[in-house]
Amino acid sequence: MGVRDPLLMVLVAFLWAICFPLIQVGLEGAPPLVFAASRAALAGALVLVLAAWLGRPWPRGWTNLAMIAAIGLSFTGLGLGVCAVEGFEPRFCRNGAASSRNCFEQRRLG
Repeated sequence: MGVRDPLLMVLVAFLWAICFPLIQVGLEGAPPLVFAASRAALAGALVLVLAAWLGRPWPRGWTNLAMIAAIGLSFTGLGLGVCAVEGFEPRFCRNGAASSRNCFEQRRLG
């Protein structure tokens, strides 16, 4: 393992750490579901730009695109959607989603 790998690990940890304070700031300007959808769209766009920059092959055919859409909707849409509809109850939400509950509660109460 060279110097690059630990630096990339620190970068990932840093980006993950600043996620929750940035969510709090973002929720001040947008409703929770609009903000979550905007975040997902921005992340998807960044992944597409990164894939193009790295020269990765694009998925071909409607079957592959439908599979990618289904995976994206099920992981993100259903996962966060259930949390939002059910009020971020711990039995539905795990890890980061449950931690995001504080952002929603503070916005609602504040």
